Amino acid sequence: MRLTILALALLPVLAEDNVRDVWPRDVDMPPGLRFYARSEYSQRLTITNGYDTLRIVHQDTDDAFANAPTVLNPNRLFPWKVSGGLDKVRGFQSKTALAVPKGQAVRFWSERVEAGARHPLPRASWSFPVGTVAADLLSHDGKLFEVRTLTKTAKGWHSEVVWGSGAKVRGYTGHPGKKCHECHDKVGSGSYGVRIRGSDGIFSFWPFEGESFTPRTDFPVKHWNSN
Repeated sequence: MRLTILALALLPVLAEDNVRDVWPRDVDMPPGLRFYARSEYSQRLTITNGYDTLRIVHQDTDDAFANAPTVLNPNRLFPWKVSGGLDKVRGFQSKTALAVPKGQAVRFWSERVEAGARHPLPRASWSFPVGTVAADLLSHDGKLFEVRTLTKTAKGWHSEVVWGSGAKVRGYTGHPGKKCHECHDKVGSGSYGVRIRGSDGIFSFWPFEGESFTPRTDFPVKHWNSN
């Protein structure tokens, strides 16, 4: 136990502002990597009063349909609520960061998808350019213990644990028996009603300004048809 405590004490503290301040020194940091707040929003696809309806919902908002039981929002349930393997860990923190290649942008568009209704319903989707790197920095009691990355390639996303402290965190199992893509492939999916948050393989990044479909300005985000 003494060795574990000493090891944790030597780990970098997870800061709020600059990724470089806490990124492991023995691992190359992707250029342009910046923290962003994890998304608290998802989309609700329904037919309301005969009209196709798309609206934004908070992750804590459950779905209610007329003359039917309330449907729980999947974004506040296992395994979507927290990063994989951390649902039984107390005192953990997950900080997400993103690096979009210079001169490129996250592109969004509207499309119709199957949602268990009588016809496909509209949904906002987005795609990250090749070369994008997403990172998840995991800490316990304020001390970094693991860094995961997703890198967008021409063939899809490449997932990797690029650094680990070796510290034993009680309750942490990773995601036993599963590979990262088995969950990340389900972003944006779901049945009629609230969808699992995210698009294009990343759960946590929301390309819009809060509860609107206005493109955010702290990262390069553009409509698919814009220059």
